[in-house]
Order: sequence, then C-alpha cells, then structure tokens
Amino acid sequence: RDRRRAALPQLLWEENKSSWVLDLHGLGPSVAAVACVWWLQELRALAFYQKLPARVGIVTGWGKHSQAHGRSIVKLSVNSVLGTLESPIALQDDAPKKTGTMMVNDIDSFRCWLLGASFSKKCAYVLRYGGVRNTYLK
Repeated sequence: RDRRRAALPQLLWEENKSSWVLDLHGLGPSVAAVACVWWLQELRALAFYQKLPARVGIVTGWGKHSQAHGRSIVKLSVNSVLGTLESPIALQDDAPKKTGTMMVNDIDSFRCWLLGASFSKKCAYVLRYGGVRNTYLK
C-alpha cells in the first residue's frame, strides 16, 4: 500500500475529515486511468477499518486544455475505468457549471462496492490488461 501512495504525487490525494478527492486535472487519460484504480484500491483498504467521509470525488478537469475542444478525455477515461470495474455508482458533476469535478452520490453503496468480493480482481484486470485502452477515444 505504501508503494502505491508513494507512486501517486501528493497533489493527487487530498484528504481531510469531510472529503477525499483525487485530483487528476492535468494528467493524460492513461495515467489518470491508472491513478484512479490505484486510488480506489487505497480507499478500499481504508474502508475496511474506518468510515468513509460524506464526500468522495474525482477532479478531471472539463477539457479546457484538451485537444478534443472542451471535451475532457480524462473524464471519459475515468468513466471508462468505472464502467470496466462495473461500478454501480454514477459519478455526476457536482455543480451546474462546467467544473470537471465528479462526486459519489451514495457513499454507503460506494463503500459496499469497494468492499465487494470481485473488486480487487476487476482492478487487477484493468491494470494488467488495460481494460480501458482506447475506449475514451471513441
């Protein structure tokens, strides 16, 4: 677990009592996908022995600097990761304006999903076989 935490720059992991946020803003889509899986695995480890905060989210940016003209390929990549992991959670924008921030809607369902028996196997699949490869480019 410590290797994963060390591999993710501290800028990616903001932790306080009321919210945990992964900031992927400025990363490429492939790096963001891997960072997302690593972060979710870290949350799983924490969820075994402590309560998750009320707010858990991911900052992807809204695509201002994207070559896809205002379409965040990082956000598409992260959504692809969540789909590959069969996440029951639909992450949605937390504000009506374009913020590039996605928040978990139901923290209890999210925790159950993290602690599910198949979660680790699905994460390993994504990391080993690139289960999100090229899906964000379509």
